[in-house]
Amino acid sequence: MKKIIYKNILGLAAMTILLISGIFVYFYNQSLHREMQEQVKTEAFCTAAAFEIKGNNLEYLERLKKENVLRITLIDMDGSVLYDSAASVSGLGKNRGPPGVLASVSGLENHRDRPEIRAAMDTGSGSETRLSDTLKTETYYYAIRLSEGQILRLSMEVKSNLRTFLELLPLLAGVALLILVSAYLVAHR
Repeated sequence: MKKIIYKNILGLAAMTILLISGIFVYFYNQSLHREMQEQVKTEAFCTAAAFEIKGNNLEYLERLKKENVLRITLIDMDGSVLYDSAASVSGLGKNRGPPGVLASVSGLENHRDRPEIRAAMDTGSGSETRLSDTLKTETYYYAIRLSEGQILRLSMEVKSNLRTFLELLPLLAGVALLILVSAYLVAHR
């Protein structure tokens, strides 16, 4: 009888740990996602303002590329990509004119039909979370229409619930071990 009670207590503790861990990871990840969206949006407004003050100079975006974890893309009014800070990362070559002169990035498809770009063209700004066609990762995008009609888009990779869970696994395992040891001690009293 004592063994049955012991097994039931441990089983209930294990199920409770799994359930609470799942709920915690989900809400924690949602909170991180909201913070990341605000960070990208704020950074997009600051970058757009500074880019226009610098005279739409690509050298400014290149300097930001070295300092920033965000991906920066500049899109022309027709949807062609003028600059993409991740183009070299994905193996796509750049076709540039003289320093500071805008030229298309070769190898990237037209971005005119991307949801965040369409919204920015229509309303001045737009955002979207989706799979990146270039980097093949889930990404949050925020796009702003510049005064000359071009679109400046900043983006950041979105962490999945699984990735967040794996990052928190050592902490969750420690809490689980503490709870299971406590359940064992209570069951053997």
